[in-house]
Amino acid sequence: MKAFIRSLILVGVLFFSVQASDAYAQVVDETKVKSAQSSYEEYYQLIATYKGESGVTVKSYSSKWNTASKLKELEQELLRNKHGKELSLLKEVIIFPNAPAGKGVLGQYFAEYDLRQKKLLPGRKIHLYNGNTNETVDALALTLSHEYGHHFTFYHLLNNERLLPDDWLKSKYAKVRELDQYSKVNTGDGDYLWMIPEILAEDYVQLFGSEKALMQHMQMNAQLPTAFETSGLQAYWQQHLSSPDYQIQIPIVVNLTQYRLNRIDNQYVDLQLFSQHLQNKTTHILGQDYEGRYLPVLFGSVKSGDDGEQWFEQSNLRTNKWLLNKSEIDQVSLQAVQHAERGFNRGSARLHLAYDHLDDAKRDKEELIREERERTYYLGEMVYMKKAAPYVSGINGKEVTMLPMYTPLQVMSGPYKQSDSTFMYEVKGYNFEGYVEQSYLQKGDLHFFYDITGEDRELAAATAYLQLNRIIKGYDDGTFKPRNVIQRQHVAKMLVDALGLTLPEGYKVKSTDIKPTDLYYRQMATVEAHGLMGVGGKFQPTANLSRSQMASILTRVYKDTYSPASTERTFKDVPVSYHSYDAINQLAANNITVVTDYFRPTQSVSRGQFALFLTRSVQLKP
Repeated sequence: MKAFIRSLILVGVLFFSVQASDAYAQVVDETKVKSAQSSYEEYYQLIATYKGESGVTVKSYSSKWNTASKLKELEQELLRNKHGKELSLLKEVIIFPNAPAGKGVLGQYFAEYDLRQKKLLPGRKIHLYNGNTNETVDALALTLSHEYGHHFTFYHLLNNERLLPDDWLKSKYAKVRELDQYSKVNTGDGDYLWMIPEILAEDYVQLFGSEKALMQHMQMNAQLPTAFETSGLQAYWQQHLSSPDYQIQIPIVVNLTQYRLNRIDNQYVDLQLFSQHLQNKTTHILGQDYEGRYLPVLFGSVKSGDDGEQWFEQSNLRTNKWLLNKSEIDQVSLQAVQHAERGFNRGSARLHLAYDHLDDAKRDKEELIREERERTYYLGEMVYMKKAAPYVSGINGKEVTMLPMYTPLQVMSGPYKQSDSTFMYEVKGYNFEGYVEQSYLQKGDLHFFYDITGEDRELAAATAYLQLNRIIKGYDDGTFKPRNVIQRQHVAKMLVDALGLTLPEGYKVKSTDIKPTDLYYRQMATVEAHGLMGVGGKFQPTANLSRSQMASILTRVYKDTYSPASTERTFKDVPVSYHSYDAINQLAANNITVVTDYFRPTQSVSRGQFALFLTRSVQLKP
């Protein structure tokens, strides 16, 4: 058996192999040097072109890609890869008939960026080679996804991390990916498999690639953990993308539960795999030799419910049956992947099986089910503090600080046994990471807001509490906008949800400035009916809420909850004669407001401030 190497640029065809000496690929960095590759078009005749709604022009110099309809199909495949603002900077995808960049090179990406501003420049290009042999979208899907991965990651590391490619070893991405642990990692002047731009593009295909690309792909660098195995990588992209679509995914779990020699040819081994956490979605099982010398093989797909058990035999494989031949290879690596239309793709850790030691790898199915049932939290799950408690710097580390009750957290890893009765989980919060004892954690249906920094831990906890109680959910873009002023109509909605108020049957609304077609009409009518807002005949739904109005409303709402004020507080801007003084004084007496010298009664209340005032109020015990 000849030794082959799988290269990113070679994955356009599922079973295509080349000699290692013939394979190479790299990003063409046109900021450093204008390459002859950019002028390949001068030597070919343009056959077809198509510009889609994406704004990207697809051009073909290949006779096999000779219609606009075929080029439109390729553009649609491009868009099945997750994308964002960076798409507008991609100008062209160009198909060539052969391999003008060299034997085995199936694609290239042309990067160019502003050195001073550290921003990717418009007009970027992707080249796809060997179009005369790769005649279908399926054949080009993986190459296209990988090359777009370069475009996507160049954009984000330049525009977001503000780092030029030569400095990417210093990036937060490199830290999260733990690339400092590997001496071979380079920024483009060393072993191709260890180039950071290539690792980034490989990670892109795994986490963001289209289904056609994902089901052909296993990471070419077999010495690195995959993107699905790297703790914190999804959290990194979640932070940079700032979209509610990107929630950290619970990984798929794959184990060997049984094996046997093939009945027809005992050189082959049949494998029974048990996959967990499939979420009732189609899951593709991929296989590759342990060292990653060959292209991956699609074993098949599992289409069962949350868990699935299935035999995989050499008869399942159209070609490359050697992967199950214990006489041909010593070990095999298997991986389950699952495409997501929105958000991160899901995958499993690679399952390494040595054919001479399959008994050591075999697991009991019932034991695996029991283990998963007993596992309290999974990677990526959102939890919160069910009481105030500390987080620590390590499993047995020092206490860092106290976290308020309801502090939102995301599980990053664990559990870690600290003692016979104590387990720790690594968690991530707003602006911090650490370890928290399992007994303090509780699962909850909540998410981080991308515009809350976490510097105000009480606000982080307050917004989590309000989420858990279905009082707020934030905006569709994943933000809460805590600094925006709050309108009176939004206050009405939050009060109705917090108090569980209902509109009395037959109630006739007195406010003349609201009508049944208004978005929050029912909530505004409800708080008016209960005498909480709008008692003067005007509701002023879109007006900002002032701090003095907020005090008056809350003291009406929580008159049976707040304790009477035993003393008269002195505020420099609120004399005792002020019309809302009693309400403001009662808020101060109950620590609903914690300001001392100035109350600023006419200032508008922000969304974050009202979240704090409301949470402090509802958490008081009558």
